[in-house]
Parts: sequence; structure tokens; C-alpha cells
Amino acid sequence: MIEVCSYSGTKSNMSTKNGNIEEFQISDLKLRDIEIFLELTKALSVRELARRRQVQPGQISKLVKTLESRLGIKLFERSISGLTLTAAGKRFLPRFKAIKDAMRALEEQQGKAQEEGLKTVSIASSSFFVTHLIPELLAEYKLNPKFNLLELPPEEFVQVGLRGGFEICLHTGELEWPKTWLSEEIGDLNWELYARKTHPLLKQKQIRLDQVLKYPFVYPVYWTKEGQKIGDDGCPIRPSKRILGDKTATAQSAASIVRKSDQLGFLPSIVTKGMTGLAPLKLKSIEPVSKPVYLSVKMDQVSQKLFTSLIKKASTALKRT
Repeated sequence: MIEVCSYSGTKSNMSTKNGNIEEFQISDLKLRDIEIFLELTKALSVRELARRRQVQPGQISKLVKTLESRLGIKLFERSISGLTLTAAGKRFLPRFKAIKDAMRALEEQQGKAQEEGLKTVSIASSSFFVTHLIPELLAEYKLNPKFNLLELPPEEFVQVGLRGGFEICLHTGELEWPKTWLSEEIGDLNWELYARKTHPLLKQKQIRLDQVLKYPFVYPVYWTKEGQKIGDDGCPIRPSKRILGDKTATAQSAASIVRKSDQLGFLPSIVTKGMTGLAPLKLKSIEPVSKPVYLSVKMDQVSQKLFTSLIKKASTALKRT
């Protein structure tokens, strides 16, 4: 939603006599004011509109009073049964609808111009998404736009994004993006503890935690300016209780290590699905972990049309993993 928009040089010709408007500067209005007015003419209830917008009724009432104050007229009659438009409100209704339609057309033109001018867009994500999900997601996009895929550790997403390193980010868990970014949850991804199918633990009728902790775990690792750092694999067992095994930068290589050794790995299902030689370890103390997946975009660089399309395609692709 556009919070503020000016319409310079446009005036109405109504008279201020007997409570009517004589001359009103449209540039004094905010688009939000017009949207609230139009929505109230349908809802005819401050509480109902507040419920739809998920805000407090007082916020809606304040916006309406501000709008009426700027116009110098009363737009709604209040009663126990709800709201009704005044005569002046009815005269303003088609005028405000025309402004809203004009703004919608302008936004569509702007979005189209953004999309046509966007030759390359960069997408940052974890390695397992770059390998197993994003190629499927982008397969339907031909030459416009072209995509540049970046593998980054989750700890660097926001920092690199704010430096202009990419325009789109596919990530697990919420991140603290600034207001210039928009995030949408598109689904969930599961993590589970895995071992090779011939692992000694799988010969046990009931696997205990103390038995699991006798074996090393493969750990994620990444590089920063300060050097090598151990990442968080999301396993419910604290690292201090586990034996540190091999370290690797990708979940794909971690799965390969687990397949060929006695090491264990807490791995995302997107990597293990369809991979032979792996089996999940079932024990009550280590339940599978589900994490929400988000698609985040820099709003002034990615059109709403492209964002909506990516959400739909990413959500569908994630369900197939």
C-alpha cells in the first residue's frame, strides 16, 4: 500500500456554503484516507473495517475524523446501527473512486516498467535451496528477468541484502528486514536426524539418546571476515553435548558424509528426499523440526507482479519436496 501520494494542481469546484466544500486541494489528502473512506462505504461499520484490517477501531475513527477535518465537511452520520453516507459524502464517492482507479493504473504501469527494466535480479539463499528448489522455481522464467543465484550463510542475509547484494531472499525463519523489504511465508521445511542405512544404531530395537551421543555429528561451517565459524544445524541436542565430526559448508555434502560413515547429521528433507543410503533415526528425545520458509524482496526493486508470481511458484515447489 502507498502511504502518501500527492495529486498536485487538482481542485474541486464545490461551495463551502451550508457545509459544502468550495475549493479543496486534493494534494492535502493521503491515499490511505481515500482507501479508508471507500472501504467504509462498503463496511458501514468502524469495528467491522478495523477487524478486516486487523487494527484498533480507534485508528479507523481517527483517520475518518482527520479526513473530515481536512475536507471541512461531515462524510458519515454515526448511529447505533452503524454509518451512513451524508449528502456531501455521496458527492465525494465517485470523485474518490476515480482517484483510486487512477492510482491503481499508475501502480500497474510502474510495476510493468520495473519488470521490463529489470535485466538481472539476484536471489540469495542457503545452498540446499539453491540446489534443490530455486532452479525448479525459476525454470518457467525465460529471459526476462535473468536470475543470479547467491549461496550465503543465513547469518549474512540481512547484512548483504542491505548493502545491495541482492533483491530477493529465500530463507527459513523470520529475519529483521527494514520497512523497504517485504516478506511472505510460503510454507514449511522439515529437519530430521539421519544415519546411513547400515549404521550400527539402526540394528537396535529401540534407539536411546546415550547411544546416539557416542557418534560424531557432521556440522555446518561458513567463512566470515573473522575466519571459520560453526553454524547452527537446528538439532534439538545442544552442540556441547555432541561430538564434533566433519565440517562442511553445504547440507548436500553433509548428507554424502553421513551416507559413507558412522557420523550422524541433522538434515533438511529437501536434501534427503530421494537420496539412497540414508535412514532417519527415530527416538523420542530428537523429534523432527519444522521451520517456516519465507520469500523476502526489496520493494523498490521487485514489482508486485513478480513477487506474487514467485510466491505462488515457490510455494508449489516447496510442497513437492
